[in-house]
Amino acid sequence: MFAYQVPTGRGGGIWAPSGAAVGTGGDLLVSTGNSFASSVFDYGDSVIRLSPSLQLLDWFAPSDWVALNNGDTDLGSVGPSLLGPDLVFQIGKDGNGYLLNRSHLGGVGGQLFTSRVCGSAYGGNAYAPPYLYVPCTDGLVALKVNLGPNPSFSVSWKGPSFRAGPPIVARGAVWVLDVDSGNLNAFNATDGRSIFSHSVGSTVRFATPSAGDGRVFVAAGTRILSFILS
Repeated sequence: MFAYQVPTGRGGGIWAPSGAAVGTGGDLLVSTGNSFASSVFDYGDSVIRLSPSLQLLDWFAPSDWVALNNGDTDLGSVGPSLLGPDLVFQIGKDGNGYLLNRSHLGGVGGQLFTSRVCGSAYGGNAYAPPYLYVPCTDGLVALKVNLGPNPSFSVSWKGPSFRAGPPIVARGAVWVLDVDSGNLNAFNATDGRSIFSHSVGSTVRFATPSAGDGRVFVAAGTRILSFILS
């Protein structure tokens, strides 16, 4: 049995519902919430790479990690996403997205690229190349990712303004719950055109659709609803 504890005096939890990302060699990538450090860095608001036996191998933190700590602005409100063999995407409560080199995360301020994505993000992303779908509190955002020698991303489209739960991609559509209204929405994966919306009633925070056998499934209150894909 292995265990890893973030070496913070307080805080620094690994809590994003998407969990760890697993690399091809079995390494794990996790993101942490804020700690309460203001002078000595203690791995709060970080992306951390761990070995299969949960030994610390590498890490990244934004250059404004102290401000993130002071503002309870968790970088780890969304889990890391692997984009291709050696690229990592991370976003947190402040809405800034980062591209990192998985083999060398870069320490403080060592990102390959960063840009504003949205107001704030929570949960987990969905990736269907070349698009990465990010669950933001002001709507689902589709980023077009460039995996070239100078990796970058740009906003391809943004959905209607609602508090988006973690999305999935199925049958050429992005499926996402509006956490507040309880609507299940589907958008064309390429251009963001709305193609389906249906009220499922009460949902919980971070509720995520799933897909299989030609259907989309949604947990809503005490029910599980099934929708046929066509």
